[in-house]
Amino acid sequence: MTCVGYTVLGKRVDFPFLLSLKMDWDEDAPAHSLAASFAVDAPAPRLARVEVLHEGVLVFRGIVDQQDTKISPQGNRLRLVARSLAALLLDNEALPQTYINPSLRGLFERHARPYGFPSFAGNGGAFRGKLTVEKGMSEWQVLQGFCDYFLGASLSVRPDGVLDAAGDPPKGLLRFSNTDGIPYQSVTHQDFFCRRIQEIWLQAGVGTGYQGHVVDAETAGLGIQRKRYKTATNYQGTSVLRKSRRQAEECTLSCPGWVPAQLGMEASLADPFFGESDGWTVAKCTYQQSQAGESTCCVLRKKLQP
Repeated sequence: MTCVGYTVLGKRVDFPFLLSLKMDWDEDAPAHSLAASFAVDAPAPRLARVEVLHEGVLVFRGIVDQQDTKISPQGNRLRLVARSLAALLLDNEALPQTYINPSLRGLFERHARPYGFPSFAGNGGAFRGKLTVEKGMSEWQVLQGFCDYFLGASLSVRPDGVLDAAGDPPKGLLRFSNTDGIPYQSVTHQDFFCRRIQEIWLQAGVGTGYQGHVVDAETAGLGIQRKRYKTATNYQGTSVLRKSRRQAEECTLSCPGWVPAQLGMEASLADPFFGESDGWTVAKCTYQQSQAGESTCCVLRKKLQP
């Protein structure tokens, strides 16, 4: 891995002596994280951005949240803690206002481009309806809320800064197998029954009763009783149930070295104990590098059917 820092003025700072590196990607967290330490022989300037490249390919770009320098008999150490570019949208509050017939294109110009985001991917057309930006909402909440309600798609930020609401999964298939695929040291299958929601009751509007409801038959069939009440104008009951079902089953693989996994990428598993299993997608990924070597931990969840 190659790490590069940039000052506020854009001056490049190279770090040739990487001691440790940890990167986390999580589909449930808009901003991904990085923690890295380096051996240094002189004080480093204050850094604003950091990039990580694997064999010349950009895998992380973010803003520096914390910069520490420690001097000790064991050596001089620089430590950086950073989050991916989505942090810019999470950390900034949006101007309260109401949009009539909003569009992703218009929202991007008002809520993302001012922070340096170059472009977006997804349907940029206008949609009939109203989008209210309430006091205290972040720029991210405005954009994600629009994508949830009008596009029915999740929002993410690519390493190059492009806002992605197209809903297209990354190309490729990760096959985990110790005979003819990506090798792994351990595999753990988990059922999180506590994450499942059996029933959603919907309120048509403020001041009205909760009348409409949707039921997850699969969860009900497991004997789980867990209900929630939502406002229909702000939540899609079916999507909430689908999300809870997706989060309820995971397969975690610990692999040696670097695994080129991307969130949403399809995956399969061939294991002597669990057998052949497909229909998975990458939900979380953690890469670590230290003097002990390299490792990647991938968390898979079942791909939801439309």
